[in-house]
Amino acid sequence: MRRRDWPKLTVAELLDEYMVDAQHRQLRAQDAIERATRKILPVLGAEVARTLDPRKLMDFQKSLRREFSAATVNYSLSILRASFRHAARMGMIQYAPEFPRKLRENPPRQGFLEHSDYVAILAELPEWARDPFTFAYASAWRRSEIFTLRWTEVDMPGRVIRLDPGRSKTESSRVLPIRGEIAGVIKRCAAARVVNLEWVFTREGRQIKALNYQKHFKLACQIAGRPNVIGLHDCRRTAIRNFVRAGVPERVAMAISGHRTRAVFERYNIVSEDELGGAIDKLDAYLEEKAKKEEE
Repeated sequence: MRRRDWPKLTVAELLDEYMVDAQHRQLRAQDAIERATRKILPVLGAEVARTLDPRKLMDFQKSLRREFSAATVNYSLSILRASFRHAARMGMIQYAPEFPRKLRENPPRQGFLEHSDYVAILAELPEWARDPFTFAYASAWRRSEIFTLRWTEVDMPGRVIRLDPGRSKTESSRVLPIRGEIAGVIKRCAAARVVNLEWVFTREGRQIKALNYQKHFKLACQIAGRPNVIGLHDCRRTAIRNFVRAGVPERVAMAISGHRTRAVFERYNIVSEDELGGAIDKLDAYLEEKAKKEEE
């Protein structure tokens, strides 16, 4: 962009510059940035960036809130703020305007599936949709990782799946043993595999898309009488909890699911019943010992 054009830099051009920078830095959030940009452009795209003031930004925040959640609004404004900061660093504008304070967001969803929920939903899913559900329930993998799983990542002789670090949110490779329910899923998918098709989870010779899958999944949940289950991410939380209940060490559960810190256990208050029961037993023993000492 020529220097003489900078005083007339529009919000749309400013966002374009930020996207170019995101591509240059190979940010993993490029799709999310594009979605946020599509919400900004119809309202503020034609505005000259240097004339955008806090009042206009507040009005924009209010208009977005009528259609979207607080988290979506906050993210959209964070992308706009980041684009202003990038332009200021590059000398395209002299300063970034004051942005409105973030909206209060709902706490993280803490939905879990009991095994009876899993069985009921599985029975209502179309046959092609059952294996992704089973895989999610047994692996604690992210939805994006499941639907982009490739056969090149499946080591059948070694009986493991090696997730490509380029597809991992944490950009680190992970290993998932092909055993139990996972082994059954991979065996069925291999039997139905179409020659030269790289995806593991397919339908009629095509890759299953996450958004299309979600429609069928929600319908199955409603038919099964589980309308509060909103998606495969509930399986991720559930699998982590099941690992803990089964006595799997947290570090091993995290290695399978791809969590880098144990914050997931604190965020969803994942504590095993044995730990709770042990706490009560210790308290009882303490009180009993204290009573004995007082009697002496």
